[in-house]
Amino acid sequence: MGSPGSGKTAVLEATARIMAGVRLGAVSADLATDNDARRLEAAGIPSRAITTGQACHLDAELVHRSLHDFPWRELDVFFIENVGNLVCPAIYDLGQEANVVVLSVTEGEDKPLKYPVMFRKADLVLLTKCDLVPHLEVDLRKIEDALARVMPEPKLIRVSARTGEGLGPWKAWIEAKRAGGVGWAFVDANYMRPPATTAEILHPERAATRHLLAPADRPSAAELPTGMRVLYADTFGEWMLGTLLERAGAPDARALAAEWQDDRILFFEPRRMEGETWPVGFVWRIRAASPDAARRLAAALAPLYERSEGRPVAAIAVVEDRVEVVRGRPRAQKPVSSPAGISAPPAGR
Repeated sequence: MGSPGSGKTAVLEATARIMAGVRLGAVSADLATDNDARRLEAAGIPSRAITTGQACHLDAELVHRSLHDFPWRELDVFFIENVGNLVCPAIYDLGQEANVVVLSVTEGEDKPLKYPVMFRKADLVLLTKCDLVPHLEVDLRKIEDALARVMPEPKLIRVSARTGEGLGPWKAWIEAKRAGGVGWAFVDANYMRPPATTAEILHPERAATRHLLAPADRPSAAELPTGMRVLYADTFGEWMLGTLLERAGAPDARALAAEWQDDRILFFEPRRMEGETWPVGFVWRIRAASPDAARRLAAALAPLYERSEGRPVAAIAVVEDRVEVVRGRPRAQKPVSSPAGISAPPAGR
């Protein structure tokens, strides 16, 4: 993983040169073109291109579909070159055994601090284009310090695909992973049961103890009045909740987001004639770890849904350990299916 132009494909081309006799394979993803996959094929790495259109990351299904009729089980090492992006790829589990982030010396000394989730999930960072250092005003010690602040166990190799610097330690790291890895059984297990939410990726140890919303208490099309149509439903998860809390100015945003247990959000809009525009509405229900956590979540989210003159653009309600945020006009009465249910708040604007 890494930014566009960070040198991901060049590193894999160099890897093919130093690992003669090792059976390598890859999939390479971009929004458009198969340029990188063709480069890898020319370097001797059997490859498949994945073009994602408008999607900024790969998911397990896209990787799975690309491997049909591809002899991946005959390989010794398989690389997944994700879309160039330092945000979304960090939170999608593809069944990989290790995460390697490619960071070039031209990207800025504070990049790990700006995109901490990506580097927090990394098993190794390859600092690329090091042959350019004499021509740049860059302090590699500052990059190393930034990584130490966000990576639980910082591991960095300085490399240059052009000069070969650092390729020996990179090869040794791959060989160590091969010797100690669990191989395709690990991949098979992940594809059989991929994580359902971001929270399961960030905190897999908590997945079995979460208190979920009852299915009947999740937002549904039945709650919408006549004339509304569903756009889509989603789960925001702990990471996105923390991002929204940070945007709202909550001083303890990430700690508060860790109180998240489950959530569902349903987006809707009025059915309309072509050319008309209407605001998108939503019903968002969050279950917190406790009633106190629910009250603190609601209070922290409130600034996001206030106009400059102080009037709300969405209604926020708290019932026991659950928060509901509504924008639009869902039906005023919703049956409570169980003690875990939540009654609808007054209609928002």
